[in-house]
Amino acid sequence: MLNHSLQQSADRPPWLLWLSVPLINNGMKQTDLCKYLNNEIAFNELREGISQELEEYEEQSNIVGSSVPINVEIQNKDCLLSFIQLHKLLTDFVSGEIGLIELQYISDCIQLSENIFVENHVMNDWIFEMSDPEINGEFTKERAKEIIEKIKAV
Repeated sequence: MLNHSLQQSADRPPWLLWLSVPLINNGMKQTDLCKYLNNEIAFNELREGISQELEEYEEQSNIVGSSVPINVEIQNKDCLLSFIQLHKLLTDFVSGEIGLIELQYISDCIQLSENIFVENHVMNDWIFEMSDPEINGEFTKERAKEIIEKIKAV
């Protein structure tokens, strides 16, 4: 079981919080996730690189009480997840470009990455809400639309 905690560092602004856990150095490349969130690559390109992980993640997600594999290749470059990028992720989910399993996997990767930081602490709650349906219930497109409206109001 991964043990993660909310941390804050003296070299980061007090409003910039992140989740930190030890991770395996294979799986989703953190830089590819950041490129997708920054519109530098299409989701299909990201999906190609994580297809095996997504398949295993989906299989394990269907088993109640199972542990699901989350692998993020740690890289030395930090990535800031902004409201704009979260808006993109949710909009892609609402439009059907990415599916629920993919959204859950990405959300877990964001939560567990040592080098992906969120712009605002409220985003941590939303990302957590998107990740684990066993804990949070199934994340719906209607809920995604509600969060998108809250992001637009920021």
